[in-house]
Amino acid sequence: MATQEERMVTTTFKMYGFTLKSEAAQDLRMLLSPFSHAGKIAWIEKIVDRIPKLKLSSPILTKKDVAEVVSLIEKENELNNDNILSVISAFKIPRLKYSVDRKKFFAVKETEENAFKFIGTSEDKANLFVDRYSLLNQRTRRNELFSPSVLGTTSTNRRFALHTIEYLLGTSTKVDHVIVLGMLTQIKEGWYEDGLFHVTIMGMPPVETHEKTRKYFGSLDFLKGLTDTSPRCDVKLKELEMKDQSTLFVFLSDIWLDNPATFTKLEILLDGFSDCPPTCFVLCGNFLKPLNFGGSGESDSNITDLSAAKNLADVLKDNLEKFADLIEKFPLVMQQSYFVFVPGISDPGISGAFPRKSLPKYVTAKFAERIPNAVFATNPCRIRFYSQEIVVFREDVLSKMGRNAFYFPTTTNEDELYSHFVKTLLSQAHLAPLPLQTCPIYWPYDQSMRLYPLPDVVVVADRFKPFTNSQAGCIVTNPGSFSRNGHCFKAYYPATKRVEDSRVPDAE
Repeated sequence: MATQEERMVTTTFKMYGFTLKSEAAQDLRMLLSPFSHAGKIAWIEKIVDRIPKLKLSSPILTKKDVAEVVSLIEKENELNNDNILSVISAFKIPRLKYSVDRKKFFAVKETEENAFKFIGTSEDKANLFVDRYSLLNQRTRRNELFSPSVLGTTSTNRRFALHTIEYLLGTSTKVDHVIVLGMLTQIKEGWYEDGLFHVTIMGMPPVETHEKTRKYFGSLDFLKGLTDTSPRCDVKLKELEMKDQSTLFVFLSDIWLDNPATFTKLEILLDGFSDCPPTCFVLCGNFLKPLNFGGSGESDSNITDLSAAKNLADVLKDNLEKFADLIEKFPLVMQQSYFVFVPGISDPGISGAFPRKSLPKYVTAKFAERIPNAVFATNPCRIRFYSQEIVVFREDVLSKMGRNAFYFPTTTNEDELYSHFVKTLLSQAHLAPLPLQTCPIYWPYDQSMRLYPLPDVVVVADRFKPFTNSQAGCIVTNPGSFSRNGHCFKAYYPATKRVEDSRVPDAE
């Protein structure tokens, strides 16, 4: 006769739609015997959550199936460098589509007919805007300003109804105070035949914190796919992150390796960290000085023709080897610190649209052989450190948004200007909320530019002045141009989520 414990195990699995074979149930009871009742329930839930990873054809679990899931959980609990710090390519982020009916995200599967290519189809371009809209629409409708009141509750806050354009088209009478969510665009051809479309107030979608997003979508990992659990929901990782007070990230941008003054400052910087190396140096391009620097004809682009492109790659290759010589002078830094390289606008490789690939292997191969902790990332890229997510994007996006702003803030206070910029990025949940002709994006890979759910840190490496601004629990920081702005950089402490303004001092 089955004991109460045996019935609890089999009944719990049946609640989730699984049936245990007798041998599997016996092994599982032995595994769970040292735990309390609450501990047993927690372990069973862990097993059930990870069963989809086995891709079983039947809901009947064998002894082998249970052993595989338990082994998977044990591997997840083993901490190593890969799950403490990892750099995620922009091209590895899955395409997730929101279902209005089921209120869930679903993965878009890649097939032979639907292969993800750089040059997408017209359908990819349409999906880019549809997906952006559906993401912001579902987020906005959950906001307390637009969500309907719950029966039996009282609220002092005024609530609004969010309507669609179809609602307006289907209304024959005049309707006052209608709120719609849409994209502001420029009509190149066509006109309004009669009357004007009057707008009383124009604003952006409200920002949603990471914690609120997780309440609706649970532990879904937006960076790895539906079958993975997000490290940001891992309590153990968060505890270890808080205990590791010595961790430090150093962010630098515009590292002109062919500029002697920059090279001198890099040596001072590495020497300053020689006794206590940071966890990671994140180095953003451009890695070579622009043409006619300091002159009237200065340009971000170093490429004039194919021969110039080949010469540019050779110059960067040689200067990277010189940088490797410099790093090798500080053995502790070389052994303990990661070096993440994010390509800039005019660096060698395919550029002109985002996301852009990492620096070519022709340029980086010898450096990578000498510096084992070197990572050549895409632009943008994501860095996972314990439970935190850090987005790094090298583009002069603040300058572009200022030039293309529909309504430019009238304030002369720089802090308020940065606040407007950060609010725009976070409310649009996108790194480059600009027309495609202003900031081209590969249509099939627009998901790599999204800021949803909100990350912990966004590093916008712009050549504008350095700044740091925090909104909705997300830190947005710009390290500024290292080679232009007095060799400034940002220091980030993950344990306390603190960003410090830093500058390399002059040599004594």
